Parts: sequence; structure tokens; C-alpha cells
Amino acid sequence: MSNYNKFILILAIFNFFIRIFFIQVPSFADETNYNYSALAIAKNNLNPFTNYYSYKPPLLYEPVAVLFKVITPSRIWGRLLTYIYSSLSLYLIYQIGKKLFNELAGFYSSILLFSYPLFSAQSFLYTGEVAITAYFLLSIYFYISKKYFLYAVATAFMVMTKESMILITITLFLFECYYLLRNKKKDVLLIFYFFLPIVIFVCWIIANKILLGFYLNPNHINIVQKVITGDLFNHSTLSWVFNSYYLHNFTWLLFVLIIINLILPYTSKRFELLPSHKKVYIMALLLFHFYGILNYFFIALARYLLFSYTLIVLVFSHCIVKMKINEKFKLPLCISICILFSVSNLLSLLTGDIAIDNDVDFRFFKNIQIHQQVTKILERNYLDRVIITSWPLSNYIGDFFHGYVKTPLNVITPSNCIEDDFIPLSKFSFIPSPVIVNSPINCQNFQVPDDTKKTFEIRLDKYLNSEYTIKIYSSIP
Repeated sequence: MSNYNKFILILAIFNFFIRIFFIQVPSFADETNYNYSALAIAKNNLNPFTNYYSYKPPLLYEPVAVLFKVITPSRIWGRLLTYIYSSLSLYLIYQIGKKLFNELAGFYSSILLFSYPLFSAQSFLYTGEVAITAYFLLSIYFYISKKYFLYAVATAFMVMTKESMILITITLFLFECYYLLRNKKKDVLLIFYFFLPIVIFVCWIIANKILLGFYLNPNHINIVQKVITGDLFNHSTLSWVFNSYYLHNFTWLLFVLIIINLILPYTSKRFELLPSHKKVYIMALLLFHFYGILNYFFIALARYLLFSYTLIVLVFSHCIVKMKINEKFKLPLCISICILFSVSNLLSLLTGDIAIDNDVDFRFFKNIQIHQQVTKILERNYLDRVIITSWPLSNYIGDFFHGYVKTPLNVITPSNCIEDDFIPLSKFSFIPSPVIVNSPINCQNFQVPDDTKKTFEIRLDKYLNSEYTIKIYSSIP
């Protein structure tokens, strides 16, 4: 076993145990829904075909549901599995880089991924993206190892963890068919293995239709609505998407160096790409942008692209290895970028920004801390009052399971959740003297009359020593 291999194993073990200290941190946003989904399956005797809000393929929830059933319901189980997937991803990307390029490229890929803010942040949370990343890397590893049956198994696990990954599976299938046709090869067994995960997915959606009445969760299918309403060409959205995909936490560095090294071979012959390397580069850029465009129609959160960032990191590491600079400068260059990523991540803790996409870096810790203090205010002052708010704050204060409150508060929330939709308070006129809580993290906020804003707004800066955009309104201060 080489020194690089030993170091990556130690890094993977360290990556797991350093996160154990944070396993009891309160839930963040989607974690609340995912835990409720696992709980619904556990209550259904581990049968995943039961209707719940965040309905997805069973492998995202089933392992957690088993732990709920066998041991006890707790938010730690989903996170514990995430830590395992995270450490597995670090070792897999090293092995992939080693097989595709060389051991040094694999080593660079692993330490870069470890320090990359998006991966580092997601590795603390039970959102499913790290599990998908691990299965995706496992699929790639078996593919380049020419173990196609195991590739089919790993890819089936991937699509049965998140339904949108079927699009990536189909893309990989078509990608491989193209190369077989281009090279005039006929490999029926290979095509079968690439097509098998698609068959498994189709069987699952047919079972959904038979048992539940729908093929895919209707709450997750809104592409047509986006196109019809004209949101597709919303310039502010495009700007936000561009920042979310390319600019956050020095991510642009990865793309800049890749582009430079793709251009320079034809001008200065800095390095030549082998045919197998070109295939990896094309696959990396194709999957990232293809899946990024698709997610634009849904919610363009960077975490949805986490699996494809691993390919970008692999290509970036290969660029460093192949650069025509003195060998002794390459490791310091890679370490400097790792430090830059880590510092960016730590500095994100200082921001007062509160948003649903805070899980792109360590801002989600700050987000959790602020909402902890808000829930303490609500517990202390409004324990006997009806509180009107929406998801996810409604989950935070309505159930002690998530780690925010000791006693669940009396909360009322809309039955549906529509992005950026403000709800008139007249819908809740039947509630005497309610407490209204608006937060930027909520999927919906409430239209509060101007006279109420002036008279009954409780300024949180006197509690938090800083002014945030969370607002509490009460007719009885």
C-alpha cells in the first residue's frame, strides 16, 4: 500500500470522526422532511410504498427507517449514514483518479474534495446528495474497472436513491452507445448492463402507479409550470443560478484552470489529452451542464450538482498533474487551493445571510444558530399562543424531534408550499391574536398590514445583537 493510499484512508477516517461532534446539531431545512419520510416508512412496517410529502425512491429513506424501527427514531441516523457515504466518496475519488490518470491525480482529487465547501457542508447533513455522490463514484469506479455488472448494481442504487438521477443514467447509456457506434463495436452484454438500471427504475414507477396512483411525486414535477409561467428566462434567476453553480466559494477556480488547459494544448502544446482522458473531460463537462440546466427548471440549488462536481474536481486535478511547471510546486499549489476553500468555508460562518441555499457552505450552522435563538424567544414568550409560520420553521417549532424546542409550540401553517408566494393573513382571521413569524428560509411568508408592522413588530436585534430579516409580529407584545 502506497503512502498516498495510507494518507487517503486516514483522511477518510478523520472525515468520519470529526463530524460525530456535530451529530446532535438541530436539523436544517430539508432534513426535517427526510426524517419524517423515514419515520412514515418505519410506521408502515418498512414498506416504502406509502404516501408522504417528500416521496422519493426507497433507498434514501429505507436504511434510516430500519434504524428507526430496530433502535429508536432519532435525527442522528441519517447523518451517521451521510458521514459513511462522505468518507467512502473520498476514497473512491482517489481510486478513480488513480485508475484514470495516475496516483497523484487521485490524491489531489481526494484532498480537494475534502476541503471543497459544498461537499464539506453537505457531509454534515442528511439530504441524500452525499449518498448519491458515493453511488455515482462507485458506478464510475466499476465502469473504468470494466466490472459492468457491479456498475449496473451501483447505478441502480443511485437511481433508487433519487429519481432525477435516471436522467444521468440515461445520459451515460446514450454516451456509451455513441462511443460503441463510433468505434464500430457490438457489445450486447455491455448495453444490457447500462440499460438494466433504467428497467429497474421503470418497474418502480409502475409500482407507484399501481399502489399509490402516481408515477412520480407530483410535488416534484413542475417543469411544465415553469415554462408556461415564463420563469425560464427570468434574468434575476439566471444570475442567481450562475452564481450558485460557478462562483460560490472559489468554485470558478476549477473551471478557469480546466478551460485554460483545454485551450493551451492547441497553442503551446502544454499537454496532450489521451483519447480516454478526452472522454472523461467531455463526460464531466457534459453531465455538469446538462444536469445543471435541468435543475434550473426545478430549484437551482448547487447541492443537486454535488455528484457532478466530483468529475470537475477529477479533471481539475489532472490539469494540475499535467501542467508544465516544476513538480515541487504542484503539491503546494493544490494545498493552497485546499486552504483557500477551507478559509472560504470558515469565513462563511461570519455572515448574517439567512436563506434556504445556505447549505452550500458552513452558513447553515449560522442559520441553525439564529433559528435556535428565535425558537427560544417563541418558547419563552408565546408558549400558549397560536403561531402562524410556514416550512421549515413550522417543523422546527412544531416538533421537538428536530432539536429546536423542548415543548412543541402550537403552530399553524399552509397546507401547500409555493416558492416566493406571500399569503394574506385574512386566511387566518379565525385565530384570535396570533403570532406571525416571517423568515427568509421559509417557503412562504405572510402579508402583514402596515399598521401591524409599525406597532407590533418585535425587533430581534435586541435578542441577537444583530439585525436579521426574521420578523415576529404579535398583537399582544
